[in-house]
Amino acid sequence: MREIPSQTITEKKEQTERPALNVLIFGGDKALRDSLRKVFHLLLTKNVEIADTYDEATKKIREKVYDSLIITNYGEMEDGFPSQTEKNIRIITNIRNNKNLVQQPAISILDSDFENTELRKLIDAGADLAIRPPFDLKSLLEQQSSIPEFIGKIEDNYGDKILKGKKGFYQEYSNRLSVRSEITADTEKELEILEELFQKNNVRTVLDAGGGNGRIAIPLAERGYRITNADSSPELLKEMKKKTEKVTTIETDLRKLPVKNGRYDAITFNWHVFCDILGNRSKQQVLSEAYRVLKDNGVIALDLPDREKGDYKKDGIYINYPGGSAVFVGYIPTEEEMKKYLEDAGFKEIEIKKWQTKNRFPKISFVAKKRA
Repeated sequence: MREIPSQTITEKKEQTERPALNVLIFGGDKALRDSLRKVFHLLLTKNVEIADTYDEATKKIREKVYDSLIITNYGEMEDGFPSQTEKNIRIITNIRNNKNLVQQPAISILDSDFENTELRKLIDAGADLAIRPPFDLKSLLEQQSSIPEFIGKIEDNYGDKILKGKKGFYQEYSNRLSVRSEITADTEKELEILEELFQKNNVRTVLDAGGGNGRIAIPLAERGYRITNADSSPELLKEMKKKTEKVTTIETDLRKLPVKNGRYDAITFNWHVFCDILGNRSKQQVLSEAYRVLKDNGVIALDLPDREKGDYKKDGIYINYPGGSAVFVGYIPTEEEMKKYLEDAGFKEIEIKKWQTKNRFPKISFVAKKRA
């Protein structure tokens, strides 16, 4: 939940669960927009604005950070657009393809007349949520007030599409991953942390979850560990196989590992792997699977950006958009959120290590155990 400025003690208590968002309302007739703005002002502690035209909405989005864009499908058509749907698709596409935005807003479609085919076009363009009447605006805002919960709702409804988008992203930009990892990863330091952990816990068999092209798996295998790389990208696994035959590969969704119970001494999530898993439900599924495939007293190690010291402190969202057709969104949990994820999955003895890469990128490692 985003921080809400306190007023009196009583007001602060009453506002604890209220969202605090910057919202832009676009589309529809002026009476509708004004009515929505008044209602939203009663529910919000930040700013609510309206945009009358496509050009005005586009200008506002470029100049200011918005948490949420709410698009209505009522009112008169603007010149130059064959339909309301086409107008909405154009503004959604422009927003989602703008890599210079400080923050991508959550985009909701408020409507009563969309056909299913039109809705699909809007979702494909990058809209997150479609709301039909009767409108429960308070409920709508609550869905958007917590980034993990909100993207969880998106993931619940469009999980397969998100996984497909992730595969497309890695396929399109696989040649750029090594450049990106030079800044946000530190293979030498990660291996040092993992080997210390493995030696302390007598680890021999390791599942590298989301191991990609083998950046961590290959050197671990060369040091004598029995490594399995489980990744959803066939392209990255194929790239790794060209380098070594020492690592077993599994092309899989990490939420559904095709692995027997109690198979591994350790499971690792390196770089941004766990952050790339959207939604509370999926994160819990992934950690539950990790718990299942570990032996009793097995260990889990997760390497994440340190949200509190990096560039993602506001909401933890990052968007990978190097300029092609594929876009991929990730979420970096807070330290407390990560602890809760691990505890809910059954892990014990959670330990935290904060460190920096050689390029001074802040990282945080979580280690926990599966106790019998």
